[in-house]
Amino acid sequence: VTGAQHLTLGKNVKIEDFAEIQCRSQRGVVLGDGVTIGRNVSIRPSSYYGHEAGEGLTIGAGSCVGALSWIGASGHVTIGVDVLIGPRVTILPENHHFERLDMTIKSQGVLRRRVVIEDDCWIGAGATILSGVRIGRGSIVAAGAVVARSVAPRSIVGGVPARVLKYRNQKEGEERRLAALKAQ
Repeated sequence: VTGAQHLTLGKNVKIEDFAEIQCRSQRGVVLGDGVTIGRNVSIRPSSYYGHEAGEGLTIGAGSCVGALSWIGASGHVTIGVDVLIGPRVTILPENHHFERLDMTIKSQGVLRRRVVIEDDCWIGAGATILSGVRIGRGSIVAAGAVVARSVAPRSIVGGVPARVLKYRNQKEGEERRLAALKAQ
């Protein structure tokens, strides 16, 4: 843990061996009651490249981040209550600017966009969540999915890029399908 003055811990937080948490950030790193950070997880709200401190990270009570996951919290990352994040998940709340050809990509800076994972979600092993994405309450992201767009509550998404495979509530899924057909 570096920058511990920016870290707020709830009760019974577990941080496993070799996890790295860089806390220097504008809003700090907040880990709620009963949060588990798995072995070899990296949480990095500040850039490797000397830019200003990132926004930070908030993880709600009872949530778990699986081993070998990487959370860049340069844009604020909010993870809700009772969220399961599998191993090797990557959360990236920023994109590099690259428009100018007279400058290196590295020197053009980044666009920070918040990532929100609402309560009671399950993010499968090896998934990637990109900047600006909101994953709705009760959703499931399949292993290996790349989520580039926001996900409605109770959705099950998978693929590269991720798309809705079905809904956890079959009746709700049928209603959404019919509404989409009417909109065409």
